[in-house]
Amino acid sequence: MISTSDLKRGAMMELDGQIVQVMSYEHQKIGRGSAQVRLKVKNIRTGAIFDTTAQAGS
Repeated sequence: MISTSDLKRGAMMELDGQIVQVMSYEHQKIGRGSAQVRLKVKNIRTGAIFDTTAQAGS
C-alpha cells in the first residue's frame, strides 16, 4: 500500500482492488486524536468519483 505521505494530486494507487487516481488530498488534525487524510479519488475504469479517508502515517 502507498504511504499517506506519498499521496498527492494525480497519484495512482490500488484501493479495494480498483486502480484509482487522487483528485484532491486534505490532511486533517482534529483535537488530541490522530490525523486523518481525506481523499477524493476517481476510479480509472468506471470514471466514478468518491471520497475516502485514511489514518495519517499508515
